[in-house]
Formats: sequence, structure tokens, C-alpha cells
Amino acid sequence: MATNPSVTVRLAGTADLAAVSALMDQQNHYHAELVPHIVKRVEAPDTENWCAGILSDPAHKIFLAESGSDEAVGLLMLHDKRYEKSVPLHGVELAFVDELFVVAKARRTGVARKLVEKGRCYAKEQGFAALSLNVWGANHLAVEAYKALGFETVYHRMALPAD
Repeated sequence: MATNPSVTVRLAGTADLAAVSALMDQQNHYHAELVPHIVKRVEAPDTENWCAGILSDPAHKIFLAESGSDEAVGLLMLHDKRYEKSVPLHGVELAFVDELFVVAKARRTGVARKLVEKGRCYAKEQGFAALSLNVWGANHLAVEAYKALGFETVYHRMALPAD
């Protein structure tokens, strides 16, 4: 898959709240349909408030992908995570992917690849060991996309309903 040269990726700021919120609203719709027993549908004003908090949090970075017409077509939301050294574990610092979303019309055009490349550069600049993420088991397309982007499975989180 060739990357789309007309797409640029940049760090989002508070002035990008409307674009970030619109993308996260679409992401929420998708996840609420995919795993409705876990993710609830959130109203747009609540999504905007949540995104405003993320944009103002120094532990989070949002990279925004824009088409040649400055239309927001995707985002990568990173969260700096630090796991303290303990008796059985090494300490590790990761750039954790809270969200990676690309609008439907821009999928399979290299937008996700550009976002992940930007996130990987950020992780390296910060001295983090890796980009890390969780993905819903039901989201088979995302699992395949992450594999194609070079992500490897580190562990499986499984659940057994209590009832």
C-alpha cells in the first residue's frame, strides 16, 4: 500500500478541538456498535469535553492527519505510560496508543501508517521503549491493520463473564 502524499500529520493543539472531537465521535460510534456491552454511545458535547481534557493534558499527545484540503482524516492519541520497576518486572516507559482512527473514506490509503510513523518518532524522541496498544478482539480489521503496520502481540487479555 502506497502512502498518500497529500496527507500531512501534525501535533494537534487546543485550536483543533472541533476536528479531534468529530473524529473521536465517529470512533465512539464505531466502538459502541462493535462492543456495545463495553463501550457506550456518548453524546457529542460529552465527547468534546473529554477531548478538551485530553488536549490539555501534558501526558497525552494527539497527532492529526489532514488531507491536502486541510480536512481531518485521522488521529493518533498517545498517552505517556511509565511502569515502575518492581521485584518481578523491569521498569518500562511506553507511548501507549489510546486511539488510532481513520475516517472510512481514507482507510487503506496509508493514513494510519503515517500516523503510526509519527507516533514512533515521538516515542523514540522521548526515549520510550515502544508504541503499545490494546485492540478489541472483535475488531479483526484493526488487528490485521496493526500487524501490517509491524505491531506484534505481546500478551492476550481475556475475560470470562461472571454470570
